[in-house]
Amino acid sequence: MVQQQGALSQEALFDSAVESTIKDLLSLNLANIGSAMFKIQARILDIDTSDGWYYPSCPICTTSMAPELDAFYCKEHQRQPPHLTMKLSLYIGDNTAKTKAIIFGILAEKMSNINVVGMPILGDISSVRLPNIAETILNKEYNFVVGLSDEAFRQELLNYKIFAYKAINETQSSTCSSD
Repeated sequence: MVQQQGALSQEALFDSAVESTIKDLLSLNLANIGSAMFKIQARILDIDTSDGWYYPSCPICTTSMAPELDAFYCKEHQRQPPHLTMKLSLYIGDNTAKTKAIIFGILAEKMSNINVVGMPILGDISSVRLPNIAETILNKEYNFVVGLSDEAFRQELLNYKIFAYKAINETQSSTCSSD
């Protein structure tokens, strides 16, 4: 399965990403990363749901929406009907180090085999339990393409986003990239 990441195909993302390790990623200077993409091989160690695992997002720009009175509001597009977006905070590790990386949207849904359609739209989603099926990704190894999200770059945070993944050593190998 090949999906598009902007103008880059799945294979182009993997081909253009710089081979790296988690230790290397953690030692990079934020100012020098920019839009660079990195390819790492890592195992999913855990899923952090302390801030929830999906959120109401703006249907126009996909940023998180805040509940106010009887509606949800986007900072840029004001009052909009919310769209649910999946967000999985994954603890990943390789033989050099461990870190947290976040996977969003359809990419997260495909990896976890969970669809957020029909989930409750709440101001505080942290109490909604992640379905057990998500645990099937734990201790599995993947090739990931990671980079900084626009938000992480703006906030000057060394928080990596997963832009694409390929399962390793599975009978039915899956390959996905974000839209």
